[in-house]
Amino acid sequence: MLTEREKELKRLYSDYVDKFGVKYSADRKILISCTKNLKGRYTIPDGVKCIRADVFWGCEGLIEVNVPDSVEKIEYGAFEGVPNINYHGKAEYTGSHVGPHYGAFALNGYIDGDFVYSDSSRTHLIYCFKKDYGVVTIPACVESIGEYAFYDCYNITYIRVEKGNQHLCSKEGVLFNKNKTELIKYPTDCSLLGPSCDFVDYKIPEGVKRIRNWAFSHCRLHEIFIPNSIKEVEENAFAFCAIHIVKFTGTLEQWCKKTWKLDNMRYGYILSISCEGVNTYNLKIPDTLSAINDYAFYDCKNLQIVHIPSSIKKIGKSAFQYCTNLHTVKLSEGLEVIGEEAFAHISGVDSLVLPGSVKEMGENAFNFSKFDALLVPKGQKDRFAKMKYFTDTYYLPIELREE
Repeated sequence: MLTEREKELKRLYSDYVDKFGVKYSADRKILISCTKNLKGRYTIPDGVKCIRADVFWGCEGLIEVNVPDSVEKIEYGAFEGVPNINYHGKAEYTGSHVGPHYGAFALNGYIDGDFVYSDSSRTHLIYCFKKDYGVVTIPACVESIGEYAFYDCYNITYIRVEKGNQHLCSKEGVLFNKNKTELIKYPTDCSLLGPSCDFVDYKIPEGVKRIRNWAFSHCRLHEIFIPNSIKEVEENAFAFCAIHIVKFTGTLEQWCKKTWKLDNMRYGYILSISCEGVNTYNLKIPDTLSAINDYAFYDCKNLQIVHIPSSIKKIGKSAFQYCTNLHTVKLSEGLEVIGEEAFAHISGVDSLVLPGSVKEMGENAFNFSKFDALLVPKGQKDRFAKMKYFTDTYYLPIELREE
């Protein structure tokens, strides 16, 4: 028989189960599990710090869970299967799956049809469940779109916006903000826009300034026309997409000065500059420029020969990275800075002549590039050898030779 002290210790250190069959740690700071018969609405008591993985999975009768702001950690899939979550805190992990569909990037989620909203007002759209082919219609009440709203929507053919929406609009099935300065989402499956996705072209309207994250993810286009009005392209705007040709409607000078980058495309792209006289296979950088900005020609597959004039003082970070068909680079005296990974992942250039004016080369400037040699002016080999251009280069070593 247990003594009174032993009974007290057991009470203090044993798991606690409330009247609904929900189990907590003895100190009631960890929600461990619950009975699958839990129904209706359930409120987690204030003071709980952690909610374990898959706690509410399979609770088909559960309508809503109220989560206190005291919660600091929510483990994977904790709310999968729960239609509505009321939570406004800042948990360590907010990627918990919500609702009857797999993959909802929401915690404080209000589900209505194909959409997850931040709350019942339905003004902020967090996530779209639409996985099959078809049209998506954005309600008139929606004011803003979350970053991952269309992340898993691989087969949307057309996006509509209900009449009366004051914040969003649709043009030819593409989702924009109301004044068309932000392109939010291009339909991933463009079969309604042409006979075959591989032959569809799309011209981004003049005046668009920003392309949102995941806007063109997983889509296939033959050509895309990018206007000079674009000032910002978010990091994963073109993630996993296949675009064959990028046509820039501005000048080569404007392209070299752009502050955004095109990356994460599946196969790279062919660049076409619309202004007269520009040959992007044998590219001559104009001498009206003093610098080539970061990521200017990143992943551009059609560059073969590049001439860089003496007016260029700096080549930016990753400016020619992944230009895998580049076989000739002609640098001129006057160049002072070669940025980090500026010529990384280039395998076609046998040798490169570095002008004596170069004062700085960023780390990994030639990382994973197969050069037989870097040629430097006579008497300057030791100076160049101290720079970090060769760090972690795949084909070690790149030999420095004096001309």
